[in-house]
Parts: sequence; C-alpha cells; structure tokens
Amino acid sequence: RSVEGNWGATTKTTNRYFIRAIVQQFGDKALRELDFVDLQNWLNRLAGDYSRSMVFHCHTYLKAICSEAVEQDFLAKDPSRKLKRPKTRKPDETILEWSQYQNVIDGAETFQNKLAIKVGSGTAVRPGELFAFRWSSLQASPNDRHSLRVTETVYKGKIRPWAKTEASEASVPLPKRLALELKGWRKLTAWSKSADFIFPNSQGRSEERRVG
Repeated sequence: RSVEGNWGATTKTTNRYFIRAIVQQFGDKALRELDFVDLQNWLNRLAGDYSRSMVFHCHTYLKAICSEAVEQDFLAKDPSRKLKRPKTRKPDETILEWSQYQNVIDGAETFQNKLAIKVGSGTAVRPGELFAFRWSSLQASPNDRHSLRVTETVYKGKIRPWAKTEASEASVPLPKRLALELKGWRKLTAWSKSADFIFPNSQGRSEERRVG
C-alpha cells in the first residue's frame, strides 16, 4: 500500500491491471501452494496471448510478491526465484495512413463493425475490453463529455469481471463525435438495454472477434 501511494493515476490503473491478472490466476491458492512449475507455465501461456509489457510486468510482480512473502516469513523458499521471462511476440508497430484507415472503415460490412473499429482505434482499448462494453459502460460527465468505463473483459468467449471494486475500474474518454455516433447506434440496435453489449453478436452476446 505504501508503494501504491506513490503511484500516479495512470501508473496506478496500469499496475492494478497486471496485479488483477495475477490474483485472477492464483488468488485462490495459499502461498505455500505456489509452485515454480505452475508460475512458469502460466507466464508461458500469457506470452502466447498478451504483449511483452503484460508478460514482463507479471513476471516482475510475481517475483516481488514471492520475495516479500519470504521476507515476511510466510514462505520458507521463494518459488519464483528461477522464473524466466518467456519470449513474446514482437509488437506490431504498423501505423496506418489516414487514407488507409478510411479504407478499413469503408470496408467494414455493417455500421456496427464500422463503429467498433472507430471506438477501438479512438480509445486504444484492447479487443477483450472493446467487446465487453455494455451500454451501462457509456457514462456522461458534467462537462458534456462521455467516457467508456472498463469493468469487464472477454477472453475466449467468456466474460471476466476484472474490476472487482469501483476503485479498480478505469474510464477511457470519448471524442464528442464518437459519443454521438454511439448514442445514435443505441437507437438503432435491437440490444439497447443498460445490460446489453454495445457490440453484440447476432444472439446479443459478446464475443472477441475480428471486424471488417
């Protein structure tokens, strides 16, 4: 907690995301049950699905958590001592020209897909966050601005409640024009209730998928 108090707002939100991933995986285990093989296998799986930053941060926090547990005499030996950072995919640093971006938008088959691309590129949220947005996620601010609140993610077809407390949730601001388009989409879609997904599949469910 003392370290967290020195974090800035952006750092706090980012670091909590990494810590939540660890708690989601190992939170039900007693410290004495933590095993090097389980920790390493999880990091290896993480490397297949997530960015280098995600893997490196989780590796760092796992080692810090276990080291502190040993320091506080909760563990006799550190199960993370020999943990290795697995190789990760090289980040895609491709940047589209404006004309290329417009071609992507024009190539989308439906208005919903066009809007999903705009929201994804306009807010830089992850696909798993994008397709977990519900209409209740769209929030208005006193200054007539809007934002999307990240409270859930979708992974392999399953919704995961990453944010377990209000303090751990994060909001991403929306450009005014994009907020207007979203409100217009809500009037058109058959799934417009607060609990409905903004970008559902044909059954009204959420799914992480490619759009276009």
